[in-house]
Amino acid sequence: MRVRYYAAVGCVAWITIALTGATFAQEKLDPEALKAALKTTVIEEDNYILFLVTLVDQGRLPRVALDTSFRWARHKSYLQFQFFKRAVIANADRRGITLPEQTPPLRQIIQGKVMQRVLLFDVPVPFAEVQIVGTNSKTRTDLHGQFSLADMPWGAYTVEADGSVLQLLRKVSAHVKLPYLPNDATSLTLTFR
Repeated sequence: MRVRYYAAVGCVAWITIALTGATFAQEKLDPEALKAALKTTVIEEDNYILFLVTLVDQGRLPRVALDTSFRWARHKSYLQFQFFKRAVIANADRRGITLPEQTPPLRQIIQGKVMQRVLLFDVPVPFAEVQIVGTNSKTRTDLHGQFSLADMPWGAYTVEADGSVLQLLRKVSAHVKLPYLPNDATSLTLTFR
């Protein structure tokens, strides 16, 4: 009789934990709450937490890597942020994601080139207009088809290029997510087809 009772209690506890965990994982991350809970002391630590929250929001870092590291670091009596940071980097590495030791700059450069495929060769497209969709950020490519958009805050962007090639108007776009991770390509190539 006791065996069935403990089995039933165990099942109820397991279901409760599973449901609570599912609810917790669906909540939106609050960087301010993380900073307070981990007792950050300098702006570099605050910015690293913002960096991690941005990666989770963009789907580039699994939420579970952040949650398990947070729960583990909270049990430490001192240097909670440092333990948290090391644990997140290790958890991400186990999942094939390389995180930097230092916080990337809060504003970064989106750069690249605009090309046109002619026969089997990619030819640069000079003076094509390049813009970030939904913002006022725009520029034109130089004679070598290269462009640079500086001072872009972290986020997900769509970069769009408009140009005239062989007297035909062309348009191409690509998606960029900032901040860049160490293994990310930092130069974008937009090719008219």
